[in-house]
Amino acid sequence: MNLGADLLVFTLVLAGFAAMCTSMDRHAKQLFRQSPPPTVRRLRALAGAVALLLALAPAIDAYGLSVGIAVWFGFLAIASTLLCLLLAYRPQALQLVFSIAATGALFAALLDG
Repeated sequence: MNLGADLLVFTLVLAGFAAMCTSMDRHAKQLFRQSPPPTVRRLRALAGAVALLLALAPAIDAYGLSVGIAVWFGFLAIASTLLCLLLAYRPQALQLVFSIAATGALFAALLDG
């Protein structure tokens, strides 16, 4: 078990899903009270996809190809479940979670590197 890599993967996945959530009109209106312009929505979706793909690298580096992909899928499932629950019951908490995920990703990168 590699705590630094696990934290980095989880925070990148969480930040990626949060960015993808805020690229959707419905969730953006829940969080920011207005819909973002189409270019902002596309940039958020792209940033989310990039973060999800970047999260795969430390998982593979820490666990090898086959187990790393399985670990990555596990963190995808955990983060998506957490975000679904947050959006359903506490949508305003997503801003805090996104900030914590971004800070955690920086900390984990320092810890792992």
